[in-house]
Amino acid sequence: MATLLPEILLMVFEHAWVRDFGSTKRLLDYCLVCSSWRPIAQRLLFTDVVLSTPQVANTFIQAVQANRILGRYPKILRFWPPIAKELGKNGVHLIHEVTSVCSQVYLIVGSLPTSIPVHHLLNLVSPYTFRTLKALVLYFNSHVKIRSTLHNLLHFLSNFINLSHLTLLEVSSFYKPATTLETPPPSPPFDLYEFNWKSSQPGDPVLFQSLTNWLFNSTKSHNLRIFGFEDKEPKLHPLCVDFLRRHGSALQSLRWWIEPPGSDDNIVIKEICPNLRELVLPLTTLTDSLRATIPTAELEYLHFQERDLESEESNKAWIAWIIKLPRIRHISYSRVVLSNSASSNPNYWRECSSRGIEVDIVPLSMFYTMASEDAIPVSHFPRGKTIANLSKMSIPVDAIQDQTESRHFN
Repeated sequence: MATLLPEILLMVFEHAWVRDFGSTKRLLDYCLVCSSWRPIAQRLLFTDVVLSTPQVANTFIQAVQANRILGRYPKILRFWPPIAKELGKNGVHLIHEVTSVCSQVYLIVGSLPTSIPVHHLLNLVSPYTFRTLKALVLYFNSHVKIRSTLHNLLHFLSNFINLSHLTLLEVSSFYKPATTLETPPPSPPFDLYEFNWKSSQPGDPVLFQSLTNWLFNSTKSHNLRIFGFEDKEPKLHPLCVDFLRRHGSALQSLRWWIEPPGSDDNIVIKEICPNLRELVLPLTTLTDSLRATIPTAELEYLHFQERDLESEESNKAWIAWIIKLPRIRHISYSRVVLSNSASSNPNYWRECSSRGIEVDIVPLSMFYTMASEDAIPVSHFPRGKTIANLSKMSIPVDAIQDQTESRHFN
């Protein structure tokens, strides 16, 4: 196999990498097989880089400085604690150095260092990364005074010129100051294609409203096509419904982590989001009344919890409804086994499969951190995680040329 063409080897390695959900163990083994395999495996090994400690980050920087071509491979950088715990001035410098040696970073995942001054926050990543990054996933510490750092957050985000995918995780705040928020910076230079707000704790309604008003200024049209929402704060739900009423007509994907969707808000999804191609209801029962609220004309992908298909009559009604959807191509569910659920009656799903509809069991974590899907514009739902998606993680050509001519890649 060592004599195979590099293009064939890359295809084999890509298949193994996707099958292992991006795990690096097999790729590391390939690097040790022979010298001709190493550079091919490294292209994938450095695609999604997890920097879990300052020591790992320094080792990565040294590896790229020793072999500059490695800096062109990372598409995704993930900064995890304890790096987040050490984000003082030295931590900012370290992350800045990492982004400076990488020329084509598309997505960064990490914790926001909310405690540092804004002038240090603006030095967190290289100026080049501010220009090229397209996707950002930020974790918050629920005990941080988030409202007091909103001003810093908005100024930080406003430097990402081409940002199109933004996910905020654990956006909760136990600190409720009585003071009003500072005046936000001007409207952001980017236009989001995807926005996700997800918190397992009650969030801050003022923060949600202030942030969404800034991100989606009412004075212009927007490109928002994917929206995900999870929060246990009841006061946030009507604000979210109001957000959907303003932006739902253009949405193609809605990921609603409330059970059932809109029960307290009198929301009918098909009325405010009529053009959905993807509807993800990870915590929702497939009740007969729910069917009347789901838009059907464009729907390609539907996700739900299996546990609620409890009666034979309900099973038959839902399957009959699904197979009649004009554009449906894929359904998936999170399994919660009950004695009368569809999992004990596979013939129901076999009917869908016989009509060419793909049926999968998908863990809830797939929709939470972008770990099992790629933050890209969508051709077909669900987008998933594939090698083909890597080609869509592109950055402006003129920016690549500017960086190629910079001191980092001479």
